[in-house]
Amino acid sequence: MLNYINPNLAVICTKSMKQKEGTRRDESESTLFIHIIDIVSGKILHRVSHENVELPIRGVIIENFVLISYWNSKVRSDSLINSSINRLL
Repeated sequence: MLNYINPNLAVICTKSMKQKEGTRRDESESTLFIHIIDIVSGKILHRVSHENVELPIRGVIIENFVLISYWNSKVRSDSLINSSINRLL
């Protein structure tokens, strides 16, 4: 049985760029950080990171699942992350 899911959850995706010394900007490493936040209290309930991420990044909460899609520059294909919110919280 699924637990009650907080209706005040939001998924926030941020991307950071880290450029290695002596390399071009387009050769920099990028990391995607995915945050699940309670927007009423401001508390971060879960945070995870993924490497080699490029735009576009899309995310959605559907019932008890978080789905995130992004372009993985290392394998040159779309990647899809799905996770049950019940397991994360």
